[in-house]
Amino acid sequence: MRVGSSTTSLPNPGQEGSRKPIAYGRAVAQDAEEKALDYSMEALGAGCVPEKRKSRDGDLADEVARKAPKLEQDAAGQSSQVGDAAKKAKDGREQPKNNKRQRPSSMLREGDVGILTYIGDHKGFTGIIKERYEDFVVHEIDEKNQVVHLTDFTCPIEGKPKAEDVSDALSDHDKKTLDQLQTSTDEGSHHLIDVTSAPKESRTKIHQAIRQNFSNLDSNTVDEMNKKYIKVVQKTANSRTPSRWPKDRPKYCRFVLSKENIDTNEVLSLMAKYLRTRPHAFQYAGTKDKRAVTVQEMTIQKCEANRLAKLNQQLRGVRLGNFRYVDRQLNLGELSGNHFEIVLRDVVGSQPEMEKALISLKEKGFINYFGMQRFGNTSVPTHHIGRAVLKNQWEEAINLILLPRPGDDSEWRRHWKETKDAKSTLEKMPFNKRLSLEQQVLKSLTLTGNNFCQAFASIPRNARMLYLHSYQSMVWNTVASKRIPKWGVFVNTGDLVTKKSINNDNTSWICPEKVEDETLHKYSFDDIVLPLPGHSVHYPDNEAKTFIETLAQDGLTMDHLKHKIK
Repeated sequence: MRVGSSTTSLPNPGQEGSRKPIAYGRAVAQDAEEKALDYSMEALGAGCVPEKRKSRDGDLADEVARKAPKLEQDAAGQSSQVGDAAKKAKDGREQPKNNKRQRPSSMLREGDVGILTYIGDHKGFTGIIKERYEDFVVHEIDEKNQVVHLTDFTCPIEGKPKAEDVSDALSDHDKKTLDQLQTSTDEGSHHLIDVTSAPKESRTKIHQAIRQNFSNLDSNTVDEMNKKYIKVVQKTANSRTPSRWPKDRPKYCRFVLSKENIDTNEVLSLMAKYLRTRPHAFQYAGTKDKRAVTVQEMTIQKCEANRLAKLNQQLRGVRLGNFRYVDRQLNLGELSGNHFEIVLRDVVGSQPEMEKALISLKEKGFINYFGMQRFGNTSVPTHHIGRAVLKNQWEEAINLILLPRPGDDSEWRRHWKETKDAKSTLEKMPFNKRLSLEQQVLKSLTLTGNNFCQAFASIPRNARMLYLHSYQSMVWNTVASKRIPKWGVFVNTGDLVTKKSINNDNTSWICPEKVEDETLHKYSFDDIVLPLPGHSVHYPDNEAKTFIETLAQDGLTMDHLKHKIK
């Protein structure tokens, strides 16, 4: 978990603060959002099938799995390597001769994201992780430390009779136009439905259909040029549409989402399309891997469970269930961790080497790096986009998202490179990309005349934050890597540790504390935390210079982290 608190204006990855334990030792808790470190081996022995475990506070039998060493890997299931701890990771590290697969030269490596040092002295061994998406199963662990499972597809009994379905009152043309209207960035856009000859009952049903299916739109009847129309516009902050939500029902629907081999943002876009809302209507504690089977909880405001349940018949590889109504939404970071079931294939290494890795794991733990998943699963690292954003290089950030890259030289990407024409690029985009982040960016560029800053702002906030978090994570990894050769695995004066403080109302909170000479004996290496870089963060006295130097290598200062764009 992240502990402590931060006043950084750069978005923090979790709600629980912005400091992260530097090492995993005998009983160190799992970082709530960091999944990639746990790609380490569930099956470190000769077999391939992982042990099942929780990622924090598990049984003693799970001790080894919980402190697995850092596994050099990539999200696409390419060759990954454990260990060589206390040695520096180098690009092009020689792989065992009998390793069947080679990592593509364009693939991101550990050294590229600051993972330079290991804590053990064993040789390590190799294996293939995520060769198949079903080899990687992730179950979220909620705030109460319970593993989340999808067990029930029934809906709660509603307190009032189901409203009449009047969606047929709208023509297909009207539905399509209203879909486009609710995502339009043009403040003056509207749609007129001619109801001159329609009786009052029909007009009422049209209004009802708009309220039921297009929650972001307002409608009213107007007279223009001796004709009667229903005028539909986007809701504004001052809109006062009467609420049809029962007063005695909590306003959020909380549910379990299971997805297979699909990105979290793509799932949100699909669900939003069928519910006729926007992707940011959903809230969740953390994003999950694309190449995996994942189970997590989400919330959405004032959306009936039966509407969500219908998505089970409309979406492939996605299932929703365990519906209930709650009083508050989920927020990023509100989870205890993740439970993993991992299959490791094509293991290459001798039994003695594996046993040494297990012993090192039990006795020394491992450095709590942000793993490769944090930096994306394409040849364009997400922290490169985050760096461009911090430097206000908006065109550079958008081009990193849209331009051709190794492994993806699609026609539409080439067209964008050659023309910078967003409208014609959008037309060349294949159907399977029509709900993607890239599509949202191109739509915004089309509407704003290539306003790159506004195009970046059109990306859902959770996705925008990931780019910045990725850059924060790269800096954290680099600082952590440099600390080990400098200070070793010992507590030093000036290090930061955490302590629990009690408020007057008996609530507790975690805050950082600087290690002094007289308190040095109280702490172990497992207690040390490093802050994620931010504008107003409390840095350890002995590492503040390293943070500044790492940022300077990218032409950044602490002032760049106080970013105006939210």
